[in-house]
Amino acid sequence: MKLDFCIAGRITGSLLLTALVLIMPKAFGEPMGRIAFLRGETQAERCVHVTDLESGETIQVGPGDHDGPPVWSPDGYRLAFTTREGDGLGIMVVRPDGTDGRMLHTEAAWNRELSWSPDNRRIAYMASEENPETGTLRVYDLETDTETEWGGGQAGLLQPVWLGESLLIALLQAQLERLDDAEAEMWRGIDPDPRNTLLVIGMIGEPGALTTHPFAVTRDHALPFPMMFMPSRGNYVEWNIAIHPRGGRYIAFESNDGGDREIYNLTQRGAFNLSNHRAADWNPVWSPRGDWLAFESFRSGRRGVFRVNPDTALVLPVAVSEAADFWDPTWSPDGRWIACVSTALVGMPQVVLVNLRDDSIQRLTLKGQALAPAWQPGDRR
Repeated sequence: MKLDFCIAGRITGSLLLTALVLIMPKAFGEPMGRIAFLRGETQAERCVHVTDLESGETIQVGPGDHDGPPVWSPDGYRLAFTTREGDGLGIMVVRPDGTDGRMLHTEAAWNRELSWSPDNRRIAYMASEENPETGTLRVYDLETDTETEWGGGQAGLLQPVWLGESLLIALLQAQLERLDDAEAEMWRGIDPDPRNTLLVIGMIGEPGALTTHPFAVTRDHALPFPMMFMPSRGNYVEWNIAIHPRGGRYIAFESNDGGDREIYNLTQRGAFNLSNHRAADWNPVWSPRGDWLAFESFRSGRRGVFRVNPDTALVLPVAVSEAADFWDPTWSPDGRWIACVSTALVGMPQVVLVNLRDDSIQRLTLKGQALAPAWQPGDRR
């Protein structure tokens, strides 16, 4: 591997990140696979690149015209991202070596918030002409090259994630007798296949007084989570659903229930506050085995990356500094590393790699601004 620099010392607690030192490649314990990221000084210049961690080679795979954050297919063989198309944003799918790139034939001008299905065949996204509040959820089938509107055409469905194999649907069906009459009526007779169900953040309320709430979405229905599964029955805002990677036994999400943004974990016993701190906590990202959630927080005074155990609520710092920010974590396939964005090295955003065994940090990107890292699933090169 040809990573060029690391930062001396540990990066937990309040220790300042300081001197850069040259390191030699190691045969054991180095991060493997590929990392995709955005490079560019401005939004208009941002372009998707991919770095091979073994060879150190970085290649451009996006057009470089308002490219959006790259999203790996679950099998790790393709990337999807938004890029400029006409006066809006289209969707491009490409292999990590830059070959076989194609634009999808989407109907709406603006397409955002991409999510691959577990079978690698479909991509869900939010599509709109202008105002996201009037947008609808679409699913594109890559094998048939067709686009379908989901959620019965309901507007304001954002941030889709595929449910996959999950206990949530069975749990909802089993609890019908405990639901309010209105909630039970919505769910009665609906038996969605988890492999064909999306979880989204949906906007509810009247214009001028909108809030958000988790929804389960099939092609024909958009059903709000029953309030019995939420932290409380107050009118709080939710964001960023994350499905547990093994059987969907947990569902993490953000909520401002309690006064600020916190990471909650939805289980068969209810929703529990995992991060539980007076500072804002957000952006939950499951480790590949589901034994940790990485997240961002201001609890150290500046934006930093932490991780929490979903069973014990133990919170550990991953990358924290009094002099720099860290954000946007992504896990290595073996769960031993976290890549994230940091301003610690040269004062501008760069992608760095954090070794969770010894808290050391290595620099991945070397020039320009680098954002939105995404680690390739599995050990595929």
